[in-house]
Amino acid sequence: MECLIDLRDTGDLPIDAQIAGIPIVVRHSRMALSCGLDGVTIVAQTAEHEAIRQLLFKQLPAAFKVQTATSKPQGEFVVVAFEKVYTRDRFSKLVDGQDDPLFTVRTQADLAQAKRLVLRSLNKSVAEDGVMGALVLRPLCRPLTRMLAPTRATPNFVTLLALLFGIAAAVCASLGTASLYIASGICLFINAILDAGDGDLARLKVQGSKFGQWLDSLTDDFTTAMLLFGLGIGLARGGQPEWWLWYSVAAGALAILVALKIYADLHRWNMPIDSSRYPWFFSTPQTAPKQSSIPSKLMAPILFIFRRDTYITGIAVLLVLGMPKSIIVILSSATAIFATLYILHIIVTKLKKDPAHPGFGWNIGYLGAKDFFTAINLAGGIAGIYFVAEGNVSYAAYALFLGFILGDSLDGRIARLTNTSNEFGARFDASVDYLTQSIIPALIVLVGFNQLGHPTLGATAMAFLVTSSCLREARANTASFNYSLTYCGLPRTISGLVAMAFPNSNLYLEFVPIEVLVLIVALLSILNLVPIPYMTHKGRKMQGYVKFAVALFLLGPPILIFTYPEFVWDYVATGLLMYALFAWLPIHPEERKDFWLEYKRWIGELQTK
Repeated sequence: MECLIDLRDTGDLPIDAQIAGIPIVVRHSRMALSCGLDGVTIVAQTAEHEAIRQLLFKQLPAAFKVQTATSKPQGEFVVVAFEKVYTRDRFSKLVDGQDDPLFTVRTQADLAQAKRLVLRSLNKSVAEDGVMGALVLRPLCRPLTRMLAPTRATPNFVTLLALLFGIAAAVCASLGTASLYIASGICLFINAILDAGDGDLARLKVQGSKFGQWLDSLTDDFTTAMLLFGLGIGLARGGQPEWWLWYSVAAGALAILVALKIYADLHRWNMPIDSSRYPWFFSTPQTAPKQSSIPSKLMAPILFIFRRDTYITGIAVLLVLGMPKSIIVILSSATAIFATLYILHIIVTKLKKDPAHPGFGWNIGYLGAKDFFTAINLAGGIAGIYFVAEGNVSYAAYALFLGFILGDSLDGRIARLTNTSNEFGARFDASVDYLTQSIIPALIVLVGFNQLGHPTLGATAMAFLVTSSCLREARANTASFNYSLTYCGLPRTISGLVAMAFPNSNLYLEFVPIEVLVLIVALLSILNLVPIPYMTHKGRKMQGYVKFAVALFLLGPPILIFTYPEFVWDYVATGLLMYALFAWLPIHPEERKDFWLEYKRWIGELQTK
């Protein structure tokens, strides 16, 4: 089917009338091309045919048939009124038989209003474009879009211009000086603005193409990889260990490989080459009713972080602040998470298609989705053991803390939300927790205090942690304490994390004697075994001030890591000590009564076994 544009009666408008620098005839013709029509026939007076051909010269590909006529030819056409203005979506509806123009231009004065509406139609919602994209980057790129609209500049030109600034950011980062880190951050931010501008220009000039999508996506990932390479080179040039270079190269290469595979999938499915459109296993199909599934709710925060507008703006700020190591850690961690997510996606989708799994849920045999997060906690523990063996208690503590945040804090929630709770998962989680929240923190305390010149005190703290944990684990394996609204005694997570925080702290080591810190660890270890009802997050509605305290604790470490990293462990230790001191207070009287009834039953069962 072809498009027909009738120019025999344009009213007060000349045939070359423009909206936002683009002739209306050219705009309609490009709309027809983008909607898959075979060609365009323009009906006009004979004297205007040459002017029309000049107007469309080199504006459309040679394969797209363009012809002029003095009257409407025979056949079926999508008829477009010259004076009506459409967006791409509205023109697509016209092809389907639904005429719903954005605006109708009748006079010269209407052209200015049409321009405002067309430019406004370029805006995207925060949900579509991200917070930074919708509120910062796109408004900043809009003047450039307006300036380039009447020129011969194409969206691909803007994409390549963005790539040049991305390469400049990587080159500046590779030189490794403070002033050039600032220049790198500025170049990267300009890259982000231009990255928003190429899409705006494509929609305004109706020049979107599959090649442009590929070029835009690949240059984005190439920029990120080049920045990682540049940061690694800069650190190596500055005298840092050479492994930073190879680590950044590996992370950049992995990022490109995963991105290429995702883009290949999108191309094979004839979808836009945009990773934000990828149909993940937890996504709700577009044909399904609009509702938020449990997996999509869980993954929404992760996908928000992976939005380019979000992380590139954050990386640009960190570059200006001169924090290359933090950037490499963030980008490499994000790449690892993204690669893991894609592997999980492949596994899940394969199982969904497997006729041997007609009732597919979230299990592979006795393994469930929650065990993947327990494995993340275990990976943090393994990394912790390695770093302790190397004598690096700081890295060991960070490895354990990341394992706790990304793994242990989520596995129980995942088990409940995906209905994959089972006895194996409970045992696996308990075994990993015993390792990561007791044994390895005890080793960190031992090595950390030994490095500070207090081997005996370190051994004492280790002994308390290991002993209390063994007793607690033995009690739990002998008889189950079945009251989900409270813990029986201080969770070993608290005592373990506080203990490993002390040798890595700044203020505690400066102002508190080592003997007092060991005494605190001993008291926390004893609280692991004392029948005090500490509140849990399971099955309860928390008070407002409790929610605020939890949010404040969770937000603190990531902020401090990028601002005052030397105080991260002081903050963690203080927050967890506040829990140890006060988390038994919000327990309701009815809950205390139920707790003591269950405790008496439990103790009786322990004594008889």
